Amino acid sequence: EQLLKKPLSQREVTGLYSFMQEYSMTQEMILVLLEYCATIDKTNFSYIEKVAENWYEQGIKTLDEATKVLNRVLKEARMQKKCKKI
Repeated sequence: EQLLKKPLSQREVTGLYSFMQEYSMTQEMILVLLEYCATIDKTNFSYIEKVAENWYEQGIKTLDEATKVLNRVLKEARMQKKCKKI
């Protein structure tokens, strides 16, 4: 809820738990997923579900792999902010 800046519905909570079963995500990976989506300002749960599915299909199945994706996006976001200042 803090990452998404909104309360989660029961459907969303259930959906997050389903990521553990459907995509073999750990709780930590789900937090990285939510941080990733929040970073790119995409907090609609349908979008989050699609990203979880895409990560699974792309073979992003470990915390380390998910963290690398998040770090890449954070780096790109910082670069965009620097460019806007120029």
